[in-house]
Amino acid sequence: MLQKCLIICLVLLFSKSNFAQSKIEIGIEGGVNNDKYTIDDPKDNLKTIACIGGNGGLSIRYNSERHFFYEAALLFKASSFGYGFKGKEFNSYTGGNQFLSLPFRAGYYLKLSDKFIISPIAGIV
Repeated sequence: MLQKCLIICLVLLFSKSNFAQSKIEIGIEGGVNNDKYTIDDPKDNLKTIACIGGNGGLSIRYNSERHFFYEAALLFKASSFGYGFKGKEFNSYTGGNQFLSLPFRAGYYLKLSDKFIISPIAGIV
């Protein structure tokens, strides 16, 4: 199924009608994530602590003449895990995991005015 989706997207990307007035954008995207996990503790003494981390990477967007765009990115995410004891102020954090993802997104942008654009997006990670 994934191969069929990629083939369809590549055909759309390289079709002659899309290259008539195309625009390629290279950008940086990033954000803040708040990871919180659940802990199964039989004695019910542990609590989870939210850990704030970051993510970011490079993205490439291809805008076609018909208001469609195709976007690929290389994103890095650092995730951590925290726990503490109920009734105590002591908390502990782990180094967590580091993830590298390669999302592919396609969407349609509709320019309402010079300042407002609506862009519904669908994608695969």
